[in-house]
Amino acid sequence: MAEKRLFLVDTNVLIDYCDVMRPQHADAVELVRAAARGDAYELVALVSSLKDLYFIMARQLHDEAAARELVRIVSQVFRIVDLKELYSTMALASDEPDYEDGLVRAAAEVLGARGIVSRDVRAFAASHVPRLSAAQAVARIAGDVPYGW
Repeated sequence: MAEKRLFLVDTNVLIDYCDVMRPQHADAVELVRAAARGDAYELVALVSSLKDLYFIMARQLHDEAAARELVRIVSQVFRIVDLKELYSTMALASDEPDYEDGLVRAAAEVLGARGIVSRDVRAFAASHVPRLSAAQAVARIAGDVPYGW
């Protein structure tokens, strides 16, 4: 079996996936559907993103149990990867706008991700892993855009 192509999904896209009121919700859902259609692609998220997702959704929903359920669902849909010491070291040395973006970039680069799915237009510009919107990642999964990176 061939190795799966990875897309590392940033926290903002995980929130889009969980929050039906966000304008980007449909794009995030379509990303999950596109990746699930076959065996070639895998969506990955950092364990630190789950913490942030929980915090934001618990505050927004005013329902701790519902926030935990969303984290459980995301944990089933996405492969969750641990933060490694290497990611921390790389993140501290990176030129990313903030430390969290540095962690995402480091993990994406070390894991060999095909893209970082994020809405953060300031982040990941210097990474050799391209930043993609959810819609762009869906297009790549569908084969509409060649994999030239």
